[in-house]
Amino acid sequence: MRQEMSTDQLSSLAESIGSSIPVGAEAIKYNVINNHRPSSSRKLFESNSRNPSDECPVADELLPADDNWDENNHGSEIDLKANSAMTSERISACLDKMFSKLAQDMGRVCAIYGDGSLFSQSSLTFEAELNELNKLSETDARDQLERYALRCHISEREKEQLHKRNRELHVRVLSKQTVDALRALEQTSAVDITKWRQKHALSLAQSNTLQNQLKHTTVQLEAKREELKEVNKNFDMLRFERDALRNHNDNLEQKLEEMKSRLHGLMEELKMKEEALQANQGKVNDRDNQISVLEEKLKKVENAAEAHVKRREDEITKQMVDFFRKNFDG
Repeated sequence: MRQEMSTDQLSSLAESIGSSIPVGAEAIKYNVINNHRPSSSRKLFESNSRNPSDECPVADELLPADDNWDENNHGSEIDLKANSAMTSERISACLDKMFSKLAQDMGRVCAIYGDGSLFSQSSLTFEAELNELNKLSETDARDQLERYALRCHISEREKEQLHKRNRELHVRVLSKQTVDALRALEQTSAVDITKWRQKHALSLAQSNTLQNQLKHTTVQLEAKREELKEVNKNFDMLRFERDALRNHNDNLEQKLEEMKSRLHGLMEELKMKEEALQANQGKVNDRDNQISVLEEKLKKVENAAEAHVKRREDEITKQMVDFFRKNFDG
């Protein structure tokens, strides 16, 4: 007898299933549910944790151990060519093995998930899916939602691992292209080295010819050395006079620089004094204005004081007159 569930119960059930992705100790519960999953899918990416540099060491074998390479050392060139050829063969074999492994993994993915209809969106509406889930019991609906959530989680992990392997393959393809470019550069360098050796032999022959010519020229120069001694004496005298004139010129230039600096200092001082004079003139003008204002205020105060004194005198005179009238007239 199936037990019918409401829409609220299904929503809460979906939320609880969405938050129950296997983490830590909870993975044991999902391992029991995962028994129906094919074993080939669980072994799909079991070798992804290997370091790609362990399978395909490229950069460590591109150059020989000795960095002091000499163009006359023919044995080192042969060793470098042999090491480059061995490295290229190892990289080619490694890439073939990786592409074969990738093809096998993609075959396993296609065999497990088919045309991808497992994770495609359903054409049913949300209400129709709820009606389909209402037809199931609570246990069956929970199991179905748990299986779907687990498959979604596993598919995300497998997709991340596929992206990781794709990046590793891209790096290794770039490494192979780099090795091919280095081999091409090595071939062109060998041609250039041959040309430079031919040029070196030609320049060596020219150097021998020039050395013979230099010997004959040395004999001729010995004959002219005595003549150069007199010329050197005259040149020393001229150089002494030139040094004396140069010292005199330097002294004059030094004095001129001192005068210029002194004149510049005087001009600066004059400029500062002019600025100070202008500032003082402004202050004097301000003081004059203040004095004018104070004089006007003082004049107003004096006028007010005179008026006040006059009023007081009138008041005192009036009081005295009143006093005399009261005392003496009576």
